[in-house]
Amino acid sequence: MTDKGLTIRNGIVVKYSGSDTHVTIPKGVTSISAFAFKDCSQLVSIDIPDSVEYIGHCAFSGCSRLERIAIPDGVTEILGGTFAQCGSLSVLTVPDNVTRIDPSALRGCDSLADADGFVIVNNTLYGYVGDAEHVTVPSSVSALAEHVFAGNEHMTGITLPVGVTILPFCAFNGCKRLTSIIVPHGVTDIQRWAFRRCDSLTDVVLPDSVEYIDEEAFAECGSLTLHAPTGSYAEQYAKRK
Repeated sequence: MTDKGLTIRNGIVVKYSGSDTHVTIPKGVTSISAFAFKDCSQLVSIDIPDSVEYIGHCAFSGCSRLERIAIPDGVTEILGGTFAQCGSLSVLTVPDNVTRIDPSALRGCDSLADADGFVIVNNTLYGYVGDAEHVTVPSSVSALAEHVFAGNEHMTGITLPVGVTILPFCAFNGCKRLTSIIVPHGVTDIQRWAFRRCDSLTDVVLPDSVEYIDEEAFAECGSLTLHAPTGSYAEQYAKRK
């Protein structure tokens, strides 16, 4: 069935080929396929019915004019690239039922940033578009997305909130001006390439709460000194480096 540019098969939106600025998906639709609205540059807003329980990866990627969207309560996961490069997206309503948002789902959604440049959804920091030299992450943040600060060209220092427990894959990869960081107590896991190619990084203070550091977490950081409490896992890791 085709409804105003929507191709729907067995309750699934397969593709949108219309040119409307606003689209209403009919009630009863249960899924939106991967890439269904990809690169629909004219789309400004869309109404998704409560019947939808699944949205495929990259479903709205490249919708450069999309400004607002509400995720239905039945959706539990936002997959990779779902809203990637939706540069005008400023209002995204995510229900508590969503248990996971892929780190790439909001890549390039700079208009979601608050006044300080932070893209925060459900207490997870997905991006930073500010230009501060010292960045202080809000205390409401309890998790960082992968690649969250990767390639930042301005940051020389950062203060992370106590609630963060994992420094994820490539979180600070390529932050070439970052010189030092005090990892807050409560962090237990520093993942692969978390600080890779941080050329200016000279001092990292690690807490005794750290239980795991990937062997390549600090890859290609040639001037680095690790500081860790005596007898801690972090100290044993530092001695191997």
